[in-house]
Amino acid sequence: MFGSRLRTICTIAVFGVYALTAGTADACPSCKNANATDSRLPLAYQASILFMLAVPTTLVSILGVMLYRLNKAQVLATEAFENGDVWLGHPEFGASA
Repeated sequence: MFGSRLRTICTIAVFGVYALTAGTADACPSCKNANATDSRLPLAYQASILFMLAVPTTLVSILGVMLYRLNKAQVLATEAFENGDVWLGHPEFGASA
C-alpha cells in the first residue's frame, strides 16, 4: 500500500517538474507569419477545434438516445408478450390506426 502511494507521488512530482520546465512550442514559419498578419485566423482555429469537439459528442448522444428508446420499446414488448396482452405501441403488434 505504501509503495503504491509512493509511486503515485513520484509520478505526480515528475510530471509537475516536467510541466514547469517545458518550453513553448513554435509554429512552423508559415503558420507563425499567418497568425501575426491575420487577426481573424486564431478565431478560425478556435472554431474548428470546437467543431471537432462537438461533432463526436453529438453523434454519441444521438446514438445513446436511440439505444435507450430501442431498449425501452423492447422491454415494453417483452412485458406485454409475457402477460399475453397485445402491445399497443407499434402497428405490427395490434395498434389501431
